[in-house]
Amino acid sequence: DGIRDGTVTGVQTCALPISHIFRAGGNSPMFNLHPEWIEWEKPIKTFDPTVTYWICPARKEYADFFIQICDELIDNYPDLAGIQYDYIRWPESPKRSCYYCKPIFMEQTGIDPWDPATQNDVEKWMKWNIWRENQVSEFVKTVSTHIRKKSPKTMISAAVWPENNHGFLTNHVIQNWEKWVDNQWLDFLCPMEYATDSVAFERLVKGSLKRTKGKVYNYHGLGQYLLPTTFEMLNQIKVVHDIDGDGTIFFAMNTMAPKWYNALIKGPYRNKAITPHYVSD
Repeated sequence: DGIRDGTVTGVQTCALPISHIFRAGGNSPMFNLHPEWIEWEKPIKTFDPTVTYWICPARKEYADFFIQICDELIDNYPDLAGIQYDYIRWPESPKRSCYYCKPIFMEQTGIDPWDPATQNDVEKWMKWNIWRENQVSEFVKTVSTHIRKKSPKTMISAAVWPENNHGFLTNHVIQNWEKWVDNQWLDFLCPMEYATDSVAFERLVKGSLKRTKGKVYNYHGLGQYLLPTTFEMLNQIKVVHDIDGDGTIFFAMNTMAPKWYNALIKGPYRNKAITPHYVSD
C-alpha cells in the first residue's frame, strides 16, 4: 500500500484520514454506521450520493471514532511519519446547520441560531460562529493530545485555509488554526496557498508566515492543478526558496504530467530533501 511503498522508497508518509467530510455512493460505510453524525438541519435517513456530507465536529463520540482510526494507523504502520487533518472545519457558508448543535448552543447562550433575527444580528451571529469554531478546535485538541501521548514521534499537521480577510475563517469555514498553532497541537502547517500566479502566491505565503510567527514549520501548498505552465510551478517554488521557506507541497499529484515531474527532478527537487521537522532527530 501507499504507506509501505513510501517507506521502501525513502519517502516520509503522513496519513490523511479525512476529518469531517465524506462523499460516497449509497453504501457509504460511515453513513451506514452513524447517520446521526451528519451535520444537517434534521436527521437524515436516506443517503444521497450526489451530496457532500459533513460530520458534526461537536460529536464527542466521533472524536473517539477518529482516534481509533489514528491508533490503527500508528499501530499497523510503525514507519508512518505523521497524521494530517484535512477538511478540519465546517462547510463553506453554513446557514442553519446543525440540528445537534442548535439545542446545545441555545441552552448555553439563550440564542436561537436559526432565528432570522440572529443572522441579522452581528453580535449574536458571531457568537454562534465562534461557538462552532471552538468545537473544531476542541476536536483537534482531543485528537492531538491523544496522539502525542500514544506516539510522541508521530508528527501532526493540518491542511488549512491561508487567509482571514474580513473574518473569512470565522464566518465561513469556521477554522481557528492560529489557536491550534499557539497551543502546539500541530508540528507543521500546510496552508493551501493555491494561486494561479506567483505574485498572489507570494502574498499568501507571507501572510501565513506572519500569522504563524515561527511557531511551527510551514510547508506551503501549491495548487498545481490550477497552474497554467511548468514555468509558473517553478516560479512559485522559487518564491518559497527565496524567503528561505521550510518547503513546498502539491495538490494534487494525480494531475501531474510527466513534463512537470521532469522539471522537478532536474530542477528544484534534484537533491534529496531534508525535512526541517526531522533535522534534530
